[in-house]
Amino acid sequence: HLYKFKDAQIRGQRANTRAGIIIKNVEINVSVAAERYHRAWNTLSALAPSLARDAWTTELPKLEEGDIRGMGDSAFGESSGNCILSWIWKARGVATAWMEGEAVLSEGDFACRSRARANQWVEEVELLLEEMQRVSAFLAWHAVWWDEQATRRVGLDDASLEGIRGYAKCQAAQRRSM
Repeated sequence: HLYKFKDAQIRGQRANTRAGIIIKNVEINVSVAAERYHRAWNTLSALAPSLARDAWTTELPKLEEGDIRGMGDSAFGESSGNCILSWIWKARGVATAWMEGEAVLSEGDFACRSRARANQWVEEVELLLEEMQRVSAFLAWHAVWWDEQATRRVGLDDASLEGIRGYAKCQAAQRRSM
């Protein structure tokens, strides 16, 4: 979903760089979580024979590379209408209320989405403040430019010069008042 959002919504080098960094961080977090799961699974598989417990493999299957995908992402060769959820989205601990074969959003998912939304708004505020600074700098420059235009014309009669100067000063004052 991040790639789709980036492709559809993000424009400009700075925004693309930020989006790329966010996507890279998400991929790193997924890789770290997968590696942690692999270590835990390998440890359990080593300890299970000595503890005489084999039932854990049904609840915690071995994590394959193809299992690590988003809820709406289909495996290679699957159409969008026949998309099969990865076992990760059906596993215990993901859902608050376990329903056989169905994924239920947990409080953690809700909290993650809320946090992501809050972070998006924080970033939006930062971008707006940055844009406000750029607009203020442009208006200050434009006011100075209008001041220069007031004295630029030469060789005109006094009435025309006075009108041009008055107009330029009025434009400069408007830019400063914004």
